[in-house]
Amino acid sequence: MNIFNLSYVLNLLALYKYIIIFPISIIEGPMITILSGLLASIGSVNLYIVYIVLVLGDVIGDCVYYGIGRYGRNPAMKYVDRFFKIDEDKLPHFEKRFKDHETSILLLGKTQPIGSIVLATAGFVKMDFKKFVLVSLLGTMIKTAVLLAVGFYFGKAYNSIDSYITKISLVLVLVLIIGGFIYYMRQKSKSLEKKL
Repeated sequence: MNIFNLSYVLNLLALYKYIIIFPISIIEGPMITILSGLLASIGSVNLYIVYIVLVLGDVIGDCVYYGIGRYGRNPAMKYVDRFFKIDEDKLPHFEKRFKDHETSILLLGKTQPIGSIVLATAGFVKMDFKKFVLVSLLGTMIKTAVLLAVGFYFGKAYNSIDSYITKISLVLVLVLIIGGFIYYMRQKSKSLEKKL
Protein backbone atom coordinates (compact mmCIF):
# COMPACT_ATOMS: atom_id res chain seq x y z
CA MET A 1 0.00 0.00 0.00
CA ASN A 2 1.94 3.02 -1.29
CA ILE A 3 0.65 6.34 0.09
CA PHE A 4 2.51 8.15 -2.72
CA ASN A 5 0.55 6.32 -5.42
CA LEU A 6 -1.87 8.83 -6.95
CA SER A 7 -4.65 6.28 -7.41
CA TYR A 8 -4.41 5.37 -3.73
CA VAL A 9 -4.47 9.05 -2.69
CA LEU A 10 -7.48 9.79 -4.92
CA ASN A 11 -9.34 6.76 -3.55
CA LEU A 12 -8.56 7.87 0.00
CA LEU A 13 -9.79 11.41 -0.74
CA ALA A 14 -12.90 10.10 -2.49
CA LEU A 15 -13.67 7.85 0.48
CA TYR A 16 -13.21 10.37 3.30
CA LYS A 17 -13.94 13.50 1.23
CA TYR A 18 -14.06 16.75 3.22
CA ILE A 19 -12.96 15.13 6.50
CA ILE A 20 -9.50 14.52 5.04
CA ILE A 21 -9.39 17.38 2.51
CA PHE A 22 -9.84 20.04 5.21
CA PRO A 23 -6.84 19.19 7.44
CA ILE A 24 -4.59 18.62 4.42
CA SER A 25 -5.57 22.02 3.01
CA ILE A 26 -4.31 23.69 6.19
CA ILE A 27 -0.85 22.21 5.61
CA GLU A 28 -0.59 21.84 1.81
CA GLY A 29 -2.90 23.89 -0.38
CA PRO A 30 -2.05 23.74 -4.10
CA MET A 31 -1.87 19.99 -4.74
CA ILE A 32 -4.89 19.11 -2.57
CA THR A 33 -6.85 21.84 -4.38
CA ILE A 34 -5.96 20.43 -7.81
CA LEU A 35 -6.78 16.89 -6.67
CA SER A 36 -10.08 18.13 -5.24
CA GLY A 37 -10.88 19.68 -8.63
CA LEU A 38 -10.21 16.31 -10.25
CA LEU A 39 -12.53 14.63 -7.73
CA ALA A 40 -15.20 17.25 -8.42
CA SER A 41 -14.92 16.59 -12.16
CA ILE A 42 -15.78 12.91 -11.65
CA GLY A 43 -18.56 13.69 -9.15
CA SER A 44 -16.84 12.38 -5.99
CA VAL A 45 -17.12 15.73 -4.20
CA ASN A 46 -19.39 18.74 -4.59
CA LEU A 47 -17.46 21.55 -6.30
CA TYR A 48 -19.01 24.34 -4.19
CA ILE A 49 -18.63 22.58 -0.84
CA VAL A 50 -15.03 21.58 -1.54
CA TYR A 51 -14.26 25.18 -2.57
CA ILE A 52 -15.51 26.48 0.80
CA VAL A 53 -13.62 23.73 2.69
CA LEU A 54 -10.37 24.50 0.83
CA VAL A 55 -10.64 28.28 1.31
CA LEU A 56 -11.34 27.84 5.02
CA GLY A 57 -8.42 25.42 5.45
CA ASP A 58 -6.00 27.66 3.56
CA VAL A 59 -6.93 30.78 5.55
CA ILE A 60 -6.54 28.88 8.84
CA GLY A 61 -3.09 27.74 7.64
CA ASP A 62 -2.20 31.36 6.82
CA CYS A 63 -3.27 32.42 10.32
CA VAL A 64 -0.99 29.75 11.82
CA TYR A 65 1.98 31.22 9.90
CA TYR A 66 0.95 34.72 11.00
CA GLY A 67 0.89 33.53 14.62
CA ILE A 68 4.32 31.95 14.27
CA GLY A 69 5.69 35.26 12.97
CA ARG A 70 3.96 37.38 15.57
CA TYR A 71 4.48 35.31 18.70
CA GLY A 72 7.82 33.83 17.69
CA ARG A 73 9.18 37.33 17.03
CA ASN A 74 11.62 37.56 19.96
CA PRO A 75 13.18 34.09 19.52
CA ALA A 76 13.37 34.72 15.76
CA MET A 77 15.35 37.97 16.10
CA LYS A 78 18.66 36.12 16.46
CA TYR A 79 18.11 34.56 13.01
CA VAL A 80 16.87 37.73 11.30
CA ASP A 81 20.27 39.44 11.33
CA ARG A 82 22.02 36.32 10.04
CA PHE A 83 19.69 35.61 7.11
CA PHE A 84 18.23 39.00 6.17
CA LYS A 85 21.01 41.27 7.47
CA ILE A 86 18.43 43.26 9.44
CA ASP A 87 19.65 44.13 12.90
CA GLU A 88 17.55 45.63 15.71
CA ASP A 89 18.40 49.20 14.61
CA LYS A 90 17.17 48.63 11.04
CA LEU A 91 14.03 46.73 12.08
CA PRO A 92 11.69 49.79 12.21
CA HIS A 93 12.73 50.70 8.63
CA PHE A 94 12.12 47.09 7.49
CA GLU A 95 8.69 47.06 9.19
CA LYS A 96 7.73 50.37 7.58
CA ARG A 97 8.74 49.14 4.11
CA PHE A 98 6.66 45.97 4.56
CA LYS A 99 3.65 47.88 5.92
CA ASP A 100 3.78 50.42 3.07
CA HIS A 101 3.16 47.59 0.59
CA GLU A 102 1.64 44.90 2.83
CA THR A 103 -1.41 44.14 0.67
CA SER A 104 0.53 43.64 -2.56
CA ILE A 105 3.33 41.72 -0.78
CA LEU A 106 0.80 39.42 0.86
CA LEU A 107 -1.16 38.79 -2.35
CA LEU A 108 2.05 38.10 -4.28
CA GLY A 109 3.30 35.86 -1.48
CA LYS A 110 0.14 33.75 -1.76
CA THR A 111 1.23 32.72 -5.27
CA GLN A 112 4.81 31.75 -4.35
CA PRO A 113 6.45 28.64 -2.92
CA ILE A 114 7.95 30.94 -0.25
CA GLY A 115 4.48 32.18 0.73
CA SER A 116 4.85 30.85 4.28
CA ILE A 117 7.79 33.22 4.84
CA VAL A 118 5.71 36.20 3.66
CA LEU A 119 2.78 35.16 5.88
CA ALA A 120 5.06 34.78 8.93
CA THR A 121 6.68 38.14 8.12
CA ALA A 122 3.23 39.77 8.21
CA GLY A 123 2.89 38.53 11.77
CA PHE A 124 6.47 39.49 12.57
CA VAL A 125 5.88 43.14 11.60
CA LYS A 126 2.52 43.08 13.44
CA MET A 127 0.31 43.70 10.42
CA ASP A 128 -3.27 44.38 11.56
CA PHE A 129 -4.79 40.91 11.98
CA LYS A 130 -8.23 41.80 10.55
CA LYS A 131 -6.61 43.25 7.44
CA PHE A 132 -4.34 40.21 7.21
CA VAL A 133 -7.33 37.84 7.28
CA LEU A 134 -9.25 39.89 4.66
CA VAL A 135 -6.29 40.07 2.27
CA SER A 136 -5.50 36.40 2.86
CA LEU A 137 -9.15 35.49 2.20
CA LEU A 138 -9.20 37.48 -1.04
CA GLY A 139 -5.96 35.89 -2.29
CA THR A 140 -7.09 32.43 -1.20
CA MET A 141 -10.46 32.71 -2.93
CA ILE A 142 -8.81 33.62 -6.24
CA LYS A 143 -5.99 31.05 -5.96
CA THR A 144 -8.36 28.26 -4.91
CA ALA A 145 -10.77 28.99 -7.78
CA VAL A 146 -7.92 28.90 -10.32
CA LEU A 147 -6.38 25.67 -8.96
CA LEU A 148 -9.77 23.97 -8.65
CA ALA A 149 -10.45 24.87 -12.29
CA VAL A 150 -7.07 23.41 -13.27
CA GLY A 151 -7.93 20.18 -11.46
CA PHE A 152 -11.47 20.14 -12.79
CA TYR A 153 -10.65 20.71 -16.46
CA PHE A 154 -7.14 19.36 -16.77
CA GLY A 155 -6.99 16.84 -13.94
CA LYS A 156 -5.92 14.00 -16.17
CA ALA A 157 -2.63 15.78 -16.81
CA TYR A 158 -1.79 15.52 -13.08
CA ASN A 159 1.78 14.28 -13.64
CA SER A 160 2.86 17.53 -15.26
CA ILE A 161 0.74 19.96 -13.20
CA ASP A 162 3.05 20.01 -10.17
CA SER A 163 6.04 20.58 -12.45
CA TYR A 164 4.28 23.49 -14.20
CA ILE A 165 3.29 25.13 -10.90
CA THR A 166 6.90 24.90 -9.68
CA LYS A 167 8.27 26.37 -12.93
CA ILE A 168 5.74 29.23 -12.97
CA SER A 169 6.45 29.98 -9.30
CA LEU A 170 10.20 30.06 -9.95
CA VAL A 171 9.71 32.47 -12.87
CA LEU A 172 7.56 34.74 -10.68
CA VAL A 173 10.20 34.68 -7.91
CA LEU A 174 12.89 35.54 -10.47
CA VAL A 175 10.80 38.46 -11.77
CA LEU A 176 10.27 39.63 -8.18
CA ILE A 177 14.01 39.47 -7.44
CA ILE A 178 14.92 41.35 -10.64
CA GLY A 179 12.20 43.94 -9.94
CA GLY A 180 13.49 44.35 -6.38
CA PHE A 181 17.06 44.78 -7.63
CA ILE A 182 16.01 47.42 -10.18
CA TYR A 183 14.01 49.25 -7.50
CA TYR A 184 17.00 49.10 -5.11
CA MET A 185 19.39 50.45 -7.77
CA ARG A 186 17.02 53.33 -8.59
CA GLN A 187 16.71 54.25 -4.92
CA LYS A 188 20.49 54.09 -4.56
CA SER A 189 21.03 56.35 -7.58
CA LYS A 190 18.44 58.84 -6.28
CA SER A 191 20.19 59.02 -2.92
CA LEU A 192 23.54 59.57 -4.69
CA GLU A 193 22.03 62.38 -6.77
CA LYS A 194 20.75 64.08 -3.62
CA LYS A 195 24.22 63.92 -2.06
CA LEU A 196 25.77 65.49 -5.17
